[in-house]
Amino acid sequence: MSTTVPSQEMFTKIEDFKETQKIWADLAHRGLEVFAKIGESERIILLPQIHPGGQVFCTLKIVPSEGTHSQGKIFLESLTGQDLLGQFSFVGDKYFFRTTWVHEDPYVIFPTEIILYKLQRRQNFRLKVPKAFHSEFVLESVNGKKTQYKVKIWDLSSRGCCLLVEPTSLFKADDGISGTMTLSKRSPVFVQGIVKHIRTEKVEDKVLRLAGVEFIPLGPALESQLFTVMMELSRLYLRIS
Repeated sequence: MSTTVPSQEMFTKIEDFKETQKIWADLAHRGLEVFAKIGESERIILLPQIHPGGQVFCTLKIVPSEGTHSQGKIFLESLTGQDLLGQFSFVGDKYFFRTTWVHEDPYVIFPTEIILYKLQRRQNFRLKVPKAFHSEFVLESVNGKKTQYKVKIWDLSSRGCCLLVEPTSLFKADDGISGTMTLSKRSPVFVQGIVKHIRTEKVEDKVLRLAGVEFIPLGPALESQLFTVMMELSRLYLRIS
């Protein structure tokens, strides 16, 4: 599958390692969390510390599936050799990064001299779903009435999505909808939302009809599932040739 380097419209690429070192030092000083995935793992939460020699030492705050320290050690050892993809929020901005790492119990260690990608300063940034990336939204109800309607997902954010719909779609602006969202080989995620708008957009000489959906606030379990999907998409944008 082909991938692209993040565009300037979505990310600012930070390659000044003096700046990245300062960001990591401030992050550690404030005790802020890093949300991460290693390979196809569940989400983990890391607490960074800065050590001499330009390295970030992270303790594993949350082990997948509420595991023990011993289970966390086994979990990390099973993922050795796979890249770590992480994100964190700092001073109102959201950053993504991709890095190699090593495990020296109890730490996950990676260098401070890695490229950071600062997302555009929007409350609700969106990631375009690549054509080759399987995506599907199965509409199950509209305003409480059951239905069955499959559409493609055009883009996705942490708070909503944009659906590629036909002119004869079964919903309109301000309708309440629910359904399951599937991306790649991930388990379907059940979501509820409000249709905020329906608009047209010209893409490659085709006029597309897009419906913007804002999710109704999700519970912790669903937030974790959605986070996994977002990280998978971000992995594609952050893969560098």
